Amino acid sequence: MDLTSILIQAASGALGGNAAGAAAKNVSLGPVGNTITGALGGGLLGPLLASVLGMGGTAAASGLDVNAIVQGFATGGVSGALTALALGFLKSKCACAPSGFQQKRCGGAQAPPLFCGLALSSKLRP
Repeated sequence: MDLTSILIQAASGALGGNAAGAAAKNVSLGPVGNTITGALGGGLLGPLLASVLGMGGTAAASGLDVNAIVQGFATGGVSGALTALALGFLKSKCACAPSGFQQKRCGGAQAPPLFCGLALSSKLRP
């Protein structure tokens, strides 16, 4: 895997992250968050997804061929979108979790006290 294909996957991951954020507004990280998360997911997880799916990602002898570019866009976009959705989902669930000794409310409902690694004993909460 060369630097050009990783950059292609990172760019398509940024596009995929923004598309996922636009499609699922309740778990969106915002334009900058979706772009950064998607680019990281596309650049880091895109090559992994390509190898798992058996898309060798080998380039032609004269450089990148059209097939390698299309595969890079596909795997980078999918992995960037999935990364942005996963982190957005975790952020939306952690946004209402207890912070320190103060319980925040989210739409009138309390979040589970053990979510996001913020395990506080009920005896310690005021």
